[in-house]
Amino acid sequence: MTDNLNNYLEHIVIQQMQPADIPDGMRFKTAAGWNQTEADWKLYLDASPDGCFAAVFEGRIVGTVTTLVYDTTFAWIGMMLVDPEYRRRGIATSLMRYAMDYLSEIETIKLDATPAGKTVYDRLGFREEYPLRRMTLGNLPLIHSTTTNITLITDDDFKEIAKKDIVVFGANRMPVLKALARNNPGTAKKIIRNGAIAGYCMGRPGTNFYQIGPVVADTGQDAICLAQEVMSTLTGHAVVIDVPVQQQGFMEWIVSLGFTEQRLLIRMYYGDSAHPGQPDNVYAICGPELG
Repeated sequence: MTDNLNNYLEHIVIQQMQPADIPDGMRFKTAAGWNQTEADWKLYLDASPDGCFAAVFEGRIVGTVTTLVYDTTFAWIGMMLVDPEYRRRGIATSLMRYAMDYLSEIETIKLDATPAGKTVYDRLGFREEYPLRRMTLGNLPLIHSTTTNITLITDDDFKEIAKKDIVVFGANRMPVLKALARNNPGTAKKIIRNGAIAGYCMGRPGTNFYQIGPVVADTGQDAICLAQEVMSTLTGHAVVIDVPVQQQGFMEWIVSLGFTEQRLLIRMYYGDSAHPGQPDNVYAICGPELG
């Protein structure tokens, strides 16, 4: 069996993913029940044109993986997907090893794992950082926002947001945040306290749910106000939000709206996690593929 598997893997070619490969990526993510859109795939390819890869077998794309390097501080791996017909043949491990080799000069590599994927990452030397809960609601009720100090994020805000986000996230991810705000301006919000930005929130549509995140704030109450403001524009939508488990107060508020846990996610890292950021100020992440 091992010899047959090795012979099979010898015929796998890993190459840079191209825009023309997006339909295959969409096919794999649909089979996995994931939420990404073609616009999301384009964001990954635009942000990291040399760091997104496809596994090819006999001329057919059978798997994908994306990487993002955040200002050389750490890198992110996402969109690890394999064609259902070709699973359990070592393709995911081959793609991961290829991505890790590509990122070999980066001190730390991070990812958000599903419980099923975690076994692959355990074998490759990744370690757990903290868990998150993917919370979903199929039909968001009418939510009123009464906060008056929340406004849309503008281009002029990003210099101030960058100073805060680098500390909280642990690295510079401004190209990703700017792309999210540019593509979805109606859900890019900031809250002002004492003349300064005390928090910010973004969102984007998905094929199954509208994703809210990131939500970054100085306090849990500001995080709730930001999320409430965005949700007030999404009545009737299916919504997903990925919440670190340590944010108990924020989680209780999410549950009070009717959200339930869809799955557990595990944030993991490889190498030296020298830049953990400030997780206590993160109330929702961008998404497992972005951090």
